[in-house]
Amino acid sequence: MSKAPLGAVTDPKAESGAPKPWPSHLPAVAVILLPLFKKPIGWIAAMGFERYTIGISRADLMRDCLRDLHLWPGCETVEGLAVLVDARGKFTVHIVDYGLAEKRVADRALRCIQRERLRRFHLKAE
Repeated sequence: MSKAPLGAVTDPKAESGAPKPWPSHLPAVAVILLPLFKKPIGWIAAMGFERYTIGISRADLMRDCLRDLHLWPGCETVEGLAVLVDARGKFTVHIVDYGLAEKRVADRALRCIQRERLRRFHLKAE
């Protein structure tokens, strides 16, 4: 096995049998991260989440969240939601009227629904 110069990182997937050293003037982290910045615009981020969000009105967001919340077992009787907004368009959804639903179950379901909505939407200024 040949030895690479001191400070160079070798590529284990080199085409030839002997490992090839990376350029010694670049740290190993830079060599790994460089290909990530050459993606075209509109690509999907590392975890598979969309990078750009779609604007949605507060009324549409409340209607969609309540409709999805009613699909969860034990949350069919939740009656009221509230949406709080910050300056950047991010939002939080809270249950105002639980009806006959258990608080713990309804809050857990709403957290899952809110996480999905935050990945896809931002709140439009009204």
